[in-house]
Amino acid sequence: WTAFIIATGNTLESVTAVWWLRKSRRFEPTFQRIGDVLAFVLVAAVACAAISATLGVAALALAGVQPWSRFPVLWSDWWLGDALGAVVVAPAILIALNRIWSKTEVIRASAWMAGSLLTAHVVFGQVFGFTAHPIEYVIFPLVIGAAVTGGPGVSAWVVLSTSIVAIRHTVNGAGPFASPEVHQSLILLQAFMGVLAGTSLLLAGSV
Repeated sequence: WTAFIIATGNTLESVTAVWWLRKSRRFEPTFQRIGDVLAFVLVAAVACAAISATLGVAALALAGVQPWSRFPVLWSDWWLGDALGAVVVAPAILIALNRIWSKTEVIRASAWMAGSLLTAHVVFGQVFGFTAHPIEYVIFPLVIGAAVTGGPGVSAWVVLSTSIVAIRHTVNGAGPFASPEVHQSLILLQAFMGVLAGTSLLLAGSV
């Protein structure tokens, strides 16, 4: 029954987000306007992610898997993970399915993604050795360039590809966010990814 409640919460999160956004007839899943970006972030990431977090952590506490005293910490971790999934992964999929890509756009997106993957590997993989300085922010010029020249579609895929590389290296103990405490590392990484994704989507929508 615990797994059933968790699965129900995950399903309700997605279904509620889709229902809520479709009810708003002005929302377009191509993220061409700032209003579309804000609506998606507020509905899918902020509001609906709380459904899964609440039901999931409550199920764990009721089953005795986790104590009720840890409810706030577990809830915030669960919500942040789901919210980041919505902001980082969902826009890339939605845009890819709701627009027709020209050959030029595919080439442009591939070039920006290749550049971001290489930069992320250098930064988070510590190719040139360990550094305590915040060099992760060298990714931002690439994301900004992708948003300005390619729009939401290109910037969303650049953010997603960058995030995949950053997560992989951080989990393996490398990069500026790596530390002996895995939980702290992932929280710092998620915050960075959220800023990266939100900035790129808003900039691309405004352009």
